[in-house]
Amino acid sequence: MKQRTLSQAEIHQKLMRYCAYQERCKADIVKKMKAWEQDSKEIEDAIEFLVLEGFVDDFRFAASYVRGKLRSKKWGRNKIRAGLYAKQLDKECIEAAFGELDTEEYENQLLSVLKKKNDQLREDDPYKRKQKLAYYAQSKGYELNLIWDKIGIIINK
Repeated sequence: MKQRTLSQAEIHQKLMRYCAYQERCKADIVKKMKAWEQDSKEIEDAIEFLVLEGFVDDFRFAASYVRGKLRSKKWGRNKIRAGLYAKQLDKECIEAAFGELDTEEYENQLLSVLKKKNDQLREDDPYKRKQKLAYYAQSKGYELNLIWDKIGIIINK
């Protein structure tokens, strides 16, 4: 059975609802429209419409993504940056989003992540404990030099 083709107005209506639900980037729109089997001309037209109407803004998306991943998932800069590159955002969008990041809040977040993990570890050997903490924080996307500074604070208190 052949799928009914959507008119341009229907596409715009669906995409406006999609974008109003949560912040989206251009890559999200492209992915959604490809799932609807739309051609590249229709995709370009829809993105242009959404940008003009203010439904899609990659700078706004990047800033929201950075805040959300830092506060909710407690991710570090490296993992957040990789996620933004996966969304195909350009470098200036990404750097602008990180420019809004509060360094003190970021470091406190890492400290709380390390403290929580430290309380969960059953390792008695201090070297192995430090190594496990460093691996964990690095997997969350934090920078190694910052990790070791904060591990020193936690272990040596």
